[in-house]
Amino acid sequence: MTKMPRVFGLMIVVLFGWTLTGAEAACSGSGQAWSCTAGTTPAQIISTLSSATDGATLTFEPGSYTWGGSQRIPLSLTKGVTLICQSVGACDVTWTGTVIETPIGTSSKLYRISGFDFLHPSGAGQWWWHCPGGRCADTELSNIRIDHNTFTLSGAEQILLTDTASITYLYGVIDHNVFNISAMSAVTFLYTGSTTTSPKNGRLGTAQNLFVEDNVFNITRGVDGGVGCVDGWHVGVGMVWRFNSMTNCRTLMHGVPHSWGPSNFEIYGNSYTYNSNAAFPSGYRSIHHQGSGTYAAWGNSFTTASHDPDTIVVLHYRAFQSVGGGLCDGSNSQDGNRSPQSAYQGYPCKHQPGRDNNGQFYPMFSFQNRWTDNGAKVDLVINGGGSSPDYTSAHLKQNRDIYNAVSAAAQTSSSGPFNGTTGMGFGSLANRPSTCTTTTEAADAGRGGVMYWATDQGNWNSSSSNPYGTQRNGQDGVLYLCSAPNTWSVYYTPYAYPHPLQAGTSQTPPPSGGGTPPPGMPQAPTNLHLVPSQ
Repeated sequence: MTKMPRVFGLMIVVLFGWTLTGAEAACSGSGQAWSCTAGTTPAQIISTLSSATDGATLTFEPGSYTWGGSQRIPLSLTKGVTLICQSVGACDVTWTGTVIETPIGTSSKLYRISGFDFLHPSGAGQWWWHCPGGRCADTELSNIRIDHNTFTLSGAEQILLTDTASITYLYGVIDHNVFNISAMSAVTFLYTGSTTTSPKNGRLGTAQNLFVEDNVFNITRGVDGGVGCVDGWHVGVGMVWRFNSMTNCRTLMHGVPHSWGPSNFEIYGNSYTYNSNAAFPSGYRSIHHQGSGTYAAWGNSFTTASHDPDTIVVLHYRAFQSVGGGLCDGSNSQDGNRSPQSAYQGYPCKHQPGRDNNGQFYPMFSFQNRWTDNGAKVDLVINGGGSSPDYTSAHLKQNRDIYNAVSAAAQTSSSGPFNGTTGMGFGSLANRPSTCTTTTEAADAGRGGVMYWATDQGNWNSSSSNPYGTQRNGQDGVLYLCSAPNTWSVYYTPYAYPHPLQAGTSQTPPPSGGGTPPPGMPQAPTNLHLVPSQ
């Protein structure tokens, strides 16, 4: 009998302790500074955000969390917020369904998620979704940062999914994350959307892009050869994919027949590695562009067992399919329809690669893309549709719409290996040819011609571990175009690297040495800068 009160008392202590622990899972603080204990739920986060002021930081203590599904975290259009783990990698979040819900409308607020380990057990799910529950409307968010997280995925999930019922412009940076994907069957970043008659143009080399930089993608096995780590479908898409280390990861962009095609796609400084578990071990269509807008692929390395000739590819659907308003064949009023029709077959076509929505010419280019085993160059090639009729050869031409480097080697003099007549070259400004050939298309005068990448010009790269060998802290390359006979003009300068949001601002370039991680986080890894030295 004497043992009963002691046992009963022990039960009360255990029950009380359990109840108290559950009650402690919440956020405390005021204004812009909040601390959240382990186990804090999305409902408690939402309650905190309603009390927090604009620009608040919610710091989560190490421990386990369960987010997603019916407990989404909706971001506010009027309040920016940072969700950050107290110590990088110490907050383990198991998630299902949707975790982050995009605000609908226009906002320049900072939305940041940093330092978590996100685990999705299995099955489909969207970690960040623009249109949950059918809440679709045009959206423009200027300052997104997702950094220093680890995502462990089965491969059926999507980290980003935008809807197909509205125009979505997303600007910011996704940096220093690790994506561990066991069996990839879905696109990791699917940036879709609707059509518009007035998209944003002229986004090459600007902040009006979503930057994916300094990440690691580990794909154990490729299941579906038709998917990649990224894909985009419409003119709202502007993306820069740079300085990422990737295993079994392809980078794609689509246009018609899915939608109108991306406005801008820049892929540079990435390392592509494929093994026998890849969907395409040979590197087939590692970089694949099938839509309109600007396209640039440079400074990438490819490690494969064999060398696929179609590793960097451009494809134009309207050359062989009646999509996007019909076949481009010279009889469609929406196209440029230059004469003679037998030569141009409708060129320039609406929504064709290398043209913006207004038909403005942005020649595509490729240089310093190499196989790692022998250093040989990898060119940007044109694929046809294989049907009849197929007007690809009339719509896309080397040395008119596309310019490839003539050599894998840098310029040794003003006449070699690039002499200014065809293709493009790279090297010091002093070795740029004095003469150059411009476009023969009168309608594109001033916007087409051979190109030259001057490695000792520009100040866009302020990383302390510059990937370009001898040049450091601001001497990182500028692309010149032959805008008139024997006249060179600046065509392209990459946007500031690291992205200014890595240093906490979107207005000015980061200080020398690159961005600074938040307290408790490691410095940015330097081993991801993978462009070969010259």
